[in-house]
Amino acid sequence: MKIRGLLFIICLFTCCDGFSQVGRLALSPLQTLSEKIAKTEITITYSRPAKRGRTIFGGLVPYDELWRTGANRNTKIAFSEEVVIGNTRIKKGTYAIFTKPGKTHWEVYLYTDTSNWDVPEDWDPEKIATQIRVPAHTLERPLSSLTIAIEEATNEQFNLNISWDQTGITFPISLSTEEQMMEAIEDALNGPDADDYYSAALYRLESGKDLEKAVEWSSKAIELRPKSAWWDYRIKCLAMLELGQKEAVLPFAKKGFELAEKHGSAYGIGELKSIVERCE
Repeated sequence: MKIRGLLFIICLFTCCDGFSQVGRLALSPLQTLSEKIAKTEITITYSRPAKRGRTIFGGLVPYDELWRTGANRNTKIAFSEEVVIGNTRIKKGTYAIFTKPGKTHWEVYLYTDTSNWDVPEDWDPEKIATQIRVPAHTLERPLSSLTIAIEEATNEQFNLNISWDQTGITFPISLSTEEQMMEAIEDALNGPDADDYYSAALYRLESGKDLEKAVEWSSKAIELRPKSAWWDYRIKCLAMLELGQKEAVLPFAKKGFELAEKHGSAYGIGELKSIVERCE
């Protein structure tokens, strides 16, 4: 009898262990979003609760009360470089995102303590890195699960979107790309590398700022490069056109076009041909 009882217990534990290997689907699965924009890496980690027939805002998530902006542990956002939110410069690091949803506006908080499971019982204003108020809007289509996304990214900023059910908010986060790039350019341009001058000129052209530097640096790339390259001429011509120097562009555009043909670059031929046509 004792042997039968022992065998039953062993069988029971074996079965339970087998079931544990099956596991179950998480009701609020963990999501990690990572993206590098210019020289800044952004990582967002959050658990995504689903609607499951519930009233979300004004129900499951009460209006005008602090919310952990997700399920389970704090929703976190990490920046590898300094950013600016609202009028506040935020140091690189990891922050918890808390929100206070309202019918027409939300309050968004970045909180320096990321160790909480929910809204901390002892909310400490000293741990608020920044606080902003943003309008809420109605989504074009409802979302069954909470979704946090990075949208409309440029070298200088991106929009952070938080959306669920029929409601969403969007707010811009500015990057410190200009300061980082100028520091990198200053270091790089101490050497005689044509590619560094080309990259610096390309950044200046894309930023739309200080285009005289784009012309100067692309000219330096042309001077330093042992074998002339059409892409240097393309940058120089585009920057000159932006500066209104149309009459002076044509000889450089024709030279760039010849180099693109010699190089056999369909893209370069198309780009330089377009510039030539704009000047004639």
